[in-house]
Amino acid sequence: MGNDIYLRTAAVSLIVAVCAIAPALWGIYQRVDQLRLAEEEHLAMTKLNALGLARGLAVEDQEMQVLVEGLSSAFQGKPDLRAGLAEAGSGEAMAKALEGFLPVMEHYDQLGAMVRMDYLPFDLCFATIDFPEAFWKGSENFRRFVKEHWRGEGQAELDLWREMEFLREAYAEEWVRIASERGKAASSE
Repeated sequence: MGNDIYLRTAAVSLIVAVCAIAPALWGIYQRVDQLRLAEEEHLAMTKLNALGLARGLAVEDQEMQVLVEGLSSAFQGKPDLRAGLAEAGSGEAMAKALEGFLPVMEHYDQLGAMVRMDYLPFDLCFATIDFPEAFWKGSENFRRFVKEHWRGEGQAELDLWREMEFLREAYAEEWVRIASERGKAASSE
């Protein structure tokens, strides 16, 4: 009989504990669900805002593409960068003297910063903005030289256009991913 009372007391204690914990668990579940819904709403608003931003950036990017076309001949051949530095005095002055170069670099550097800081989703950027790969490759020697002598001979500014480099790497990874998917699709046909 004493054992029976002990079992009943234990069962009642367990029921009381469950009844006390159940509302707390229900409250936690509701709060987590509210946070999830708030996060989804925030993400939807961010995407809507990014869409407007991307539309404006796409228009600006068309202007940059025109500048890029105009710059394409500047990087053909082997320009004498040392002579350019001697004449201009600094890499910055060399970059400024090449009409259109700095606006293009700043445009893609700002895009890279917006993507890195999640102000602009990369997938939206990739879908609306054409990265100027030919310009990137063609201007490589010039960009490197200008960075190494930005403030004057041997006075580097190594983090210059770092965000554009980040953006270019993201585009390159996406190009590889797409090529891989196309390769898989072609091999399965």
